[in-house]
Amino acid sequence: MRQEESLRCRRCGRCCQQAFIRYVEEEDLARWQREKRQGLLDVVQGEAAGSQAGRPPAACRFLSLESEGRFACSIYEARPRICQGFQPGQAKICSQHPIHQIEPARG
Repeated sequence: MRQEESLRCRRCGRCCQQAFIRYVEEEDLARWQREKRQGLLDVVQGEAAGSQAGRPPAACRFLSLESEGRFACSIYEARPRICQGFQPGQAKICSQHPIHQIEPARG
């Protein structure tokens, strides 16, 4: 696969298996306050409290199973900035990252 090729998201949900709270920035919090998204702010506050209490971080709470093997973001329009900029294949957790590609055997 060439670097310049654009990959389409397979919606496998692997990128969202990271802890949501780790990627929320002040900019996201300010935007959610302006948009009166108290539910999101409550989740962030709860996740932060759990982290401080020593609970291990979990996958993003807003990842939802849409159909067999396909996932969706339940807050897609309001998702954090880091999620907005994510491109398929850019992170090692993504199944389309080059580390997951099998090279053909050379004979």
